[in-house]
Amino acid sequence: MSAHKTLNTARATRETPFFGDVCLLGLGVTGRAVFEFFLGHPNYLNSLTIYPGAAGQESNTFLQNLPDSFVVKSGETTVGGHFDIAVASPGIPPHSPLYQSALEAAGEVISEPELAWRISPEKWIAVTGTNGKTTVTELITSLLEAAGKTAWAAGNIGTPCIEVVASREPEDWLVAELSSYQLHSTVHFAPDAAVLLNITPDHMSWHGSFESYCADKQRIFANLASSAPAIIDVTQQATRAIADELTRQGKRVVYVGTAESLQTNKPQQAQELAYVDPATDALILERENGVYRLLRSDELRIKGQHNLSNALASAAAVAEVGATREELNAGLASFFPLPHRFEPCGEVEGISFINDSKATNIDAALKALATFTDDGQEASVIALFGGLDKGTDLDDLAQACEGSCRDAVCYGEAGGRFHAVLSARVPSIQVKTFEEAFKAAFELAEAGDTILLSPACASFDEFDSFEARGEQFKQYISQFKSRQS
Repeated sequence: MSAHKTLNTARATRETPFFGDVCLLGLGVTGRAVFEFFLGHPNYLNSLTIYPGAAGQESNTFLQNLPDSFVVKSGETTVGGHFDIAVASPGIPPHSPLYQSALEAAGEVISEPELAWRISPEKWIAVTGTNGKTTVTELITSLLEAAGKTAWAAGNIGTPCIEVVASREPEDWLVAELSSYQLHSTVHFAPDAAVLLNITPDHMSWHGSFESYCADKQRIFANLASSAPAIIDVTQQATRAIADELTRQGKRVVYVGTAESLQTNKPQQAQELAYVDPATDALILERENGVYRLLRSDELRIKGQHNLSNALASAAAVAEVGATREELNAGLASFFPLPHRFEPCGEVEGISFINDSKATNIDAALKALATFTDDGQEASVIALFGGLDKGTDLDDLAQACEGSCRDAVCYGEAGGRFHAVLSARVPSIQVKTFEEAFKAAFELAEAGDTILLSPACASFDEFDSFEARGEQFKQYISQFKSRQS
């Protein structure tokens, strides 16, 4: 659903929070949304001072004809004066002079989702993780709608939370995809349910260390009420440790994992589980109020072990708001893969194509490759790896390729390093561009093979976004299809 700009009158009847003198750091998508909210609702603050940073033309249009209570500090890289709060955009890293000076100048520094939650704290489900956040956010939203609820997907997924709280009705749910950037500056944020999918090394330049990155991810659970579930995929050591610690603290935790690992290595206090029954292949939720036996995994349109975990976590969150087994099954069965996230893209000459352009790190690519090793069939994947190198270790990727890939095609800025490592384990070639990579993969492929785009890299050496890369992949497929007709 898309957000409107007028504050819902039913929301306005609740006591209006007052933020006093506010400082806004950054004027990108998030900053502009905060700016617009305060511009339309001046009763929430006394003054707004904007530090736009490197504002482009689109941002500058927001800075025209401002009321007297709005002040713009263009070109300034440190915050001066005193403010009650500073609202930091996710593009402002905590080690930057702007953020550090705001810590000194403001009573507290908060993120935009924290601001939105303070304005409208009811009915939030929050989702985080290195990979899978968008799929789970969209799936939870879809399941809520299948259960007869109105739900808004917001946050890192695209629409700032502040836009949604300005327009949703009192009974509407807000499903917030939260990045580590956004969670870093949460203070009192307390959703009704919180989901953690996974934590693998990413965004190290922003956080400074993996330990800091993990700490920010865990902030999603910092203020959960005793009745609010922490839904955690515990198939990783890092996330398992978080779940176990929350359980020791007496928190309510839903453990998402495999049936074998949960039954053989379950903390004694853990009572709520989500897994696939190995005997029937059904998705199982063991909840405080009983067991939900859901549809079989082969009835899902989203494929792969990682998507089984995504479906289990999503179902656990929506069961919490009263969805029935029938409603959950209907929502799960009707949910299609999102674009660029292990997206099937048809066949050409018996060759299948999968667009997983969103796999911008090693862990995401490993999840894609695991899909082809689960069935025990002979490797028939030609994988495309490359783009802008994040410099992460490639040993696990090379090992995974050995079990699932017949060939690897390495391209772009990262192509040389990937080829050097992968060629020791699997036949590999290196080309310069993404277009050359696609053509080389198609030449290598035979009927029955799958060409998988799961780059394990950012896209910015050739493309503006992973979406643009994925769309180009699909365009190449269409061109080859047209040659058949």
